[in-house]
Amino acid sequence: MWKVFVAALALSFSAPIAHAQGQQCGPSATLAQHLADAFGERPVFVGQTPDGSTLIFFVNDQSKTWTIAIVQGAVACLVAAGSAAEMKPMGVSL
Repeated sequence: MWKVFVAALALSFSAPIAHAQGQQCGPSATLAQHLADAFGERPVFVGQTPDGSTLIFFVNDQSKTWTIAIVQGAVACLVAAGSAAEMKPMGVSL
């Protein structure tokens, strides 16, 4: 089930970054460091989208905040963020 969710999410965010309206974008080289410093989030999942971009889930295990980013080359865009993150082991139904 988790793989299906991740695949569906990756497909939904696979539009080219150039068309990302209303998203916060910046240098991909500083993305992980900024999320770690500002929110204590670390990458817990990395996957490639059909267009070759990279989808990254960042989570803070203590505060339960999360961020999803799409990275394409030197540009990273934050596409979603929230709270109440809960990691589910593989095979556990939602």
